[in-house]
Amino acid sequence: MSIETMSFIAGGILVGVALLGGGIEIRDLKVPSIGRVSRILAFLGGVAFIILAILLNAKLIAPHDKTAVQQPSVAPSPTPTAAGTGTASDAMGWLSADQYQKQFDTKNAEGFYPSKIFGRCNESVNEFRAEWKRLPEGNAFFSYWGMTEDFYEKENAKQKAKGYSLEWFSTYKNCAGTISYQAVWVQK
Repeated sequence: MSIETMSFIAGGILVGVALLGGGIEIRDLKVPSIGRVSRILAFLGGVAFIILAILLNAKLIAPHDKTAVQQPSVAPSPTPTAAGTGTASDAMGWLSADQYQKQFDTKNAEGFYPSKIFGRCNESVNEFRAEWKRLPEGNAFFSYWGMTEDFYEKENAKQKAKGYSLEWFSTYKNCAGTISYQAVWVQK
C-alpha cells in the first residue's frame, strides 16, 4: 500500500471520528466517545492527511501523465554565450519534469532549443535532460516530451504538414511502465 493511500485512509478515519464523535464499534475496533476539542483536532488532522495524500498523488502522477506542450519559438537575434561559441550543446544533468520545464523556459528565452531530449525512470521519478543548441535566427521549433504513442503520431503528422522537419526522436519506458516519446521538430 502506498503512502498516499495510507494517508488518505488515515485522514478519512480521523474525519469520520470527528464527525461521529467516537462511540463506534466495528468488529474488534472500538473508538471511544471523544470530547469537542478532540473532535476538532481529529477533523483538522484528518483534513491534513487527506491534503497530504492528494499532494503526494499529484506529485507522483504528474510527471508521467503530463505532456508538456512547448509552443513554437522563433529564435531571437543571436547573443554570444559566455564561452563565445554561440552554442550550448552540452548535455545538462537529469531533471524532474517540473525542473526540465523551468530549464526549457530559461534556455528558450536565451535563444536555445533542445536539439535532443532524453527521458528515464529513476527511482520512481521520470527525469529528463536535453542537449541545447542556439536556434538560428528566423528558425522555429516545436518540442514535446512525455508523449503517448498516439499523441506523438498525431503531432508528427501535424508538424510535418506545417513544414517542420523531425530533428530528434527518442523513447523510454516511463515510471508507469509505458513507452514515453520525446521529439523535436525544426522549421528553417
